[in-house]
Amino acid sequence: MPDFLLHALLAGLALALVAGPLGSFVVWRRMAYFGDTLSHAALFGVALGLMLDVNLTLAVTVGCVLLALLLVTLQQRQPLASDTLLGILAHSTLSLGLVSLSFMDDVRIDLMGYLFGDLLAVGSADLAWIVGGSALVLLLLVPLWRPLLAITVHEELARVEGLPVAAIRLALMLLIAVIIAVAMKIVGVLLITSLLIIPAAAAQRHAPDPRADGAGRQRAGHRRSVPGVDAVLVRRHSGRPVHRGQRRRVVPAQLRLAEARMTDLKYLRGYPEPLLAQVRQLIAEGRLGDYLQRRYPGRHQVQSDKALYGYVQTLKQEYLKSAPPIDKVLYDNRLDLTHRALGLHTAVSRVQGGKLKAKKEIRVAALFREAAPEFLQMIVVHELAHLRESEHNRAFYKLCEHMLPGYGQIEFDLRLFLHWRELQDR
Repeated sequence: MPDFLLHALLAGLALALVAGPLGSFVVWRRMAYFGDTLSHAALFGVALGLMLDVNLTLAVTVGCVLLALLLVTLQQRQPLASDTLLGILAHSTLSLGLVSLSFMDDVRIDLMGYLFGDLLAVGSADLAWIVGGSALVLLLLVPLWRPLLAITVHEELARVEGLPVAAIRLALMLLIAVIIAVAMKIVGVLLITSLLIIPAAAAQRHAPDPRADGAGRQRAGHRRSVPGVDAVLVRRHSGRPVHRGQRRRVVPAQLRLAEARMTDLKYLRGYPEPLLAQVRQLIAEGRLGDYLQRRYPGRHQVQSDKALYGYVQTLKQEYLKSAPPIDKVLYDNRLDLTHRALGLHTAVSRVQGGKLKAKKEIRVAALFREAAPEFLQMIVVHELAHLRESEHNRAFYKLCEHMLPGYGQIEFDLRLFLHWRELQDR
């Protein structure tokens, strides 16, 4: 086999080997635009390398890493929305690179090769950079796999577990920067991100779990991400709140862990197993209550049915002005976990003046009278969304997310809250 074909084959295989698992996280964490920004900055790194007369691959690597650090710093300070910031930096660095190259009259380069890559032009030095960079990223990704998976599935739970979330997120960005830099020779500046996201997105139906996804993405495999949130339907409630002064039994750590593993997380059915494992660990260590208290320390002041009616009407006027009017809103003491729902939206038909009229009612389970304001808002938003969408479809959850940003996260935490209430009675 000719050397140029062997170099091309080895470079492609090395890059595909690491782009597989790394691409899974790019898709899971919705970082495609971040990858585009770094890839556009690679051309500016080429211009700097030519100006400073240094190795181009090294210049591109350093440029991408520095831009990744700049992005992390700016996102933490939040001067602009993340997508706006990425858009500004992506097009600014690309244009700066093109303009800088156009002013270098004494330098002749194959611009199309940098923009779209040239696999057959890979030389021995290029192959060494690609294989070395891919091996380095793959070796670093092995110990980072579980922490990355933890912050991808649920960042707050990972933080409660004691993981350095910011450092892990930065490490992922730096790994992506290195791969983009070494892959430029093969696929080019404009197509680098496609090497990470297209196979992962195309194969998301075929991998059975996240571990298979990392390997399967090397074969163009990727599993479905966290299933969409469903309605807040629950089965039953057998417990009472633990009163102050009530003594708790002391359970050895090993027994608590065994009990947690056997716990039926019935309110979290449908969520991925890695997330359920983190929840069981929190239960085993007795930290579930601390997590909920830290995230939801307050209690709302909507105590009466009249106040609840005004609260619901305010939300309706803000988001659903044209929706049918609501005639009645109240806390329902009979509506609890036994009735499989925490809130109800009903239409009661009554005869008035010889005509049959339907009146809209919203009932909220009385247990939310003493809950966090976010939980009450989530239930109300859920029931208000039924004024427009009767089914729990994509449009329904999109409307919920519009009325309450972070709706899915709050619903998940509400499910944790229901488990915590049951645990208090054991």
